[in-house]
Amino acid sequence: MPATLTRAEESSAVWAARLKLALGGSFAALLWFVAIEDVGGKAESLPWLPPDSPEQTGSIRFRRWAYLIERAASWAMGRNEVVLKARQLGFTWLAAAYAYHVARRPGARVLIISKGKLEAYAFLDRVRFIHSRLPLLLQSTMEVDRAGEIRFKNGGQILALPSTRNAGRGFTGSLLIFDENAYHAWAAANWKAARATVADVGQVIVMSTANGAGGFFHDMYRLAERNRERMAQLQRALAFAQDTHRDEEAAALERQMGQLGRVMLWPAFVSALERPDRTAEWMDAERDMYPGMPEEFASEYPMSVHEAFVRLSGLVYPQFNPELHVRETKPVPWEQCLYRYAGYDLGGGDPTAVVIVGAWRSVDGQVRLHQYAEYYRKHGAASVDELYEFMEPWHTRAPFTSIQGDPAPGGETVMASLRHLFGYGTVIQRGESERKAGLGTVAMFLNRGWLTLDQECFESIHEFAGYRWAQKVDSNSKDRYATGTPFDHHADAMDARRLVVLRFFRDVMEHRESVYAFEEVKL
Repeated sequence: MPATLTRAEESSAVWAARLKLALGGSFAALLWFVAIEDVGGKAESLPWLPPDSPEQTGSIRFRRWAYLIERAASWAMGRNEVVLKARQLGFTWLAAAYAYHVARRPGARVLIISKGKLEAYAFLDRVRFIHSRLPLLLQSTMEVDRAGEIRFKNGGQILALPSTRNAGRGFTGSLLIFDENAYHAWAAANWKAARATVADVGQVIVMSTANGAGGFFHDMYRLAERNRERMAQLQRALAFAQDTHRDEEAAALERQMGQLGRVMLWPAFVSALERPDRTAEWMDAERDMYPGMPEEFASEYPMSVHEAFVRLSGLVYPQFNPELHVRETKPVPWEQCLYRYAGYDLGGGDPTAVVIVGAWRSVDGQVRLHQYAEYYRKHGAASVDELYEFMEPWHTRAPFTSIQGDPAPGGETVMASLRHLFGYGTVIQRGESERKAGLGTVAMFLNRGWLTLDQECFESIHEFAGYRWAQKVDSNSKDRYATGTPFDHHADAMDARRLVVLRFFRDVMEHRESVYAFEEVKL
């Protein structure tokens, strides 16, 4: 740019360059021209509009905060995402701008599914607000403008619907956005109805603040995390294949990664303090507005994924913390473990879980347990052969001290079959069913940092957030109260691990402990 340009001319040239990019279809450039509603009395001038334009009133520029620009770039690449976020971070405005951007393409169809009708219509009001404050060259001509629909002359369309039983059914289109999905009454049904229609050529964005562990949004975010880890495994395998000059294997892995990347959901977490105008002092002041509600505050303004989903009240193991109890690396190779166990829970046939756990000695001399792997089948009963095929490679690497079988009625048949497959020299025994001792022993190990899980044991890790005391209702007062029985419809890895931890305690540590383990859990 010539040095003779004045500051005003330079500024005009910059805006002209941005306009050219936006006209060319750049979402990043379009965001420079997005205005959002002023709700704090800090109206700003919009330099791309005439100074006397009525649209200058009540507007501020879109906040180009780093986390928003990062998500915008990812969406523009076509990624499917599940966004777990804190409150008031500007995501609904970003999603409204992206919906408008996509709908500017000829024939594009965008569907927004919100919690209710008011929220759906409010989302489209944001789209209208953005549209009215864009430069004329960037505005698409509206042909239909009504409460739940905007349609452009070029055939582009944005529909906004509340989450009802049939919302999304029959929709075919380019972009599907679920806004505040954790609070949708028919989230799973809407996903089932609309997902298949955009699976091949469309894009899905699911975003929400958390609403506790469990539920559709929680499960979708956990699925996205598993997808990310699967992609990381493929990337490591690809790097190894390339380093060892296995060209055919590398090409196959690249194809697999490409196919997975096009359809998979990616996770994205944005914490409360990523917004740059928030400070620790702001968080403290906001926390004071939630007196006696620390869990509700953590859910609205989380600093971690764990904090977002986990509400401590009623948890069987509130001491579980992924920062302390999940390891990225194995403490010692499986072969170097002092004791080695497998435990399985048949789950009544649905699901089935197997855990592989080894005991090792840390530098302070303490013997600790680490879960090396898991087998988790959510649907349908696992066969004896499937159980054997998962456990046998670990037994071959270094033999199990014992295998702890499901103590439920009928479990002896499975144990007898496994003894035949492994050979009768392998100790396969009915796990101890004493719940109080087992729960308390696991709690003690967690309290003292004696139990960790491998980061790839996704299902085992995620069960902790939903493993709570079952509640009953007092027949007289109608008040709810916690019982001494844990309840989780999917906690089979939890039960399998409990069998192993209690067996290890009985085998090795019980005679050295002066305090009963089960005193460390509130029953």
